[in-house]
Amino acid sequence: MGGEIAVKKPLLISDKGKELVLSEMKLLLGSTHHRNIVKFLGFCSHREEMLLVLEFASNGSLDHLLFNSEAGRADALDWKRTYAIIVGVAQGLLYLHERSHSVIIHYDIKPANILIDENWVPKIADFSTANLFPQDQMHVNISEAAGTLGYSAPKYMDNGHVSPKVDTYSFGVVVLELISGQKN
Repeated sequence: MGGEIAVKKPLLISDKGKELVLSEMKLLLGSTHHRNIVKFLGFCSHREEMLLVLEFASNGSLDHLLFNSEAGRADALDWKRTYAIIVGVAQGLLYLHERSHSVIIHYDIKPANILIDENWVPKIADFSTANLFPQDQMHVNISEAAGTLGYSAPKYMDNGHVSPKVDTYSFGVVVLELISGQKN
């Protein structure tokens, strides 16, 4: 295969949690293929430890590019690149919500979970809080809220009602951060 990879070591809570992560990883490995979704290349697991193998994004996270005080990093995000990042993330979300085999709700769209590759293509990453739903079951209620405060829709945080609107709200916050250069 060749090339650079990224390896992530997620935290696992229990054997049951590990089983859930493994089943979702197998599903994601075979079913999500989009330019704006980080490629999940594989995983390995031994006892309590698990390693995820992902495509490498040489420009790091959008969070790092937007809010790092390193000279010149924020300057790299001119209007053309900013617009391309907004469009790319929107296309990735459209794929997750409407074009994949199951509806995938990410729950945690934020700059830290958007990686930028060497060609400045944005990639939605970190599906640790994601859930898969059948196409005919778009609105469900869940008992525990997921996501990052400040990026999660207040209605969702209050009543746990889940739909693709959860990610749309978070995406809107990211767009405001991109345009303003300010954290929410």
